[in-house]
Amino acid sequence: TKIFTPKKEFLNQIAQNDINWFTTDELIEVTLQIDNEAKEYFKRKESLSNQKIIEEKDTHFIISTKVSYDDEILKLVKYWIPYIKIIKPEYLKKKLTSVLKEYLTIK
Repeated sequence: TKIFTPKKEFLNQIAQNDINWFTTDELIEVTLQIDNEAKEYFKRKESLSNQKIIEEKDTHFIISTKVSYDDEILKLVKYWIPYIKIIKPEYLKKKLTSVLKEYLTIK
């Protein structure tokens, strides 16, 4: 009958974490362009807990967010196609393009 006592440094790290997933690795900063048709959803429901609106235009808005791993953002972007686009980082744009091309290829 042992009692688990977490280390204070871990509790502090969890308390300061403002993203959906937890990692000890460096976070990935992502910039997204979102059509205004989906704007209400992204403003009302925080799918990306640390999103910051960088720019707002008549047709779209740009947000910045940080994620723990690639699939965290790729799954969200795939769900919201065609209303959302990855602006940065370039390697994530290429990864998404590759996934979509593979999906569309009939074997």
